[in-house]
Amino acid sequence: MRRRVLDLLAGMLCGAFAVVVLIARRPRADSPEPDGLKAADAAIRRSAVMGLRRPWTETFVAILFAGLAIAAVSFVWQSGSTDSRRMDDAVAALTGGDANRGQAIMRSAGCGGCHEIPGLPGAHGRVGPSLAHFPQRTFVGGVAPNTPDNLIRWIQNPPGVSPNTAMPVLGLDDRAARDIAAWLYRNTS
Repeated sequence: MRRRVLDLLAGMLCGAFAVVVLIARRPRADSPEPDGLKAADAAIRRSAVMGLRRPWTETFVAILFAGLAIAAVSFVWQSGSTDSRRMDDAVAALTGGDANRGQAIMRSAGCGGCHEIPGLPGAHGRVGPSLAHFPQRTFVGGVAPNTPDNLIRWIQNPPGVSPNTAMPVLGLDDRAARDIAAWLYRNTS
């Protein structure tokens, strides 16, 4: 995600540079030129482009840079959304859930009241463990290996997996548990 933002900023910076070249570059009257070029330059300067007097080549180059910057931003945006779709597909294949629905279910179930969950607005709880970097954890609930099936079982019935846990049964069905699992694997790494 950070790389995508940096790529977008770089593209916008290139576009801003092109605009600065297009608007701010003005021919200097005091620059020494050979006599033959003075007449050609004077003729080019008489033809105003966008209200500014400049050689048409400078305007063309500035527009070319702006076009390249727009193309770079578009390419980065498209490749980022392709990567996002691949990740969503991989998580859906692992869990059978939909990460987009998982966030809403977690908010309505009140998961953030007990857990700190990065990416979930208002989830700053301190009763249960933080769910940051959940995919890299070794265990679910401290007792079962971190697999999608164990996570789904844990979300549906924590005391069934670990009888001494403080996490309550939330009454979530299989679909909701799969969606939450998909969101945790997708968004907390």
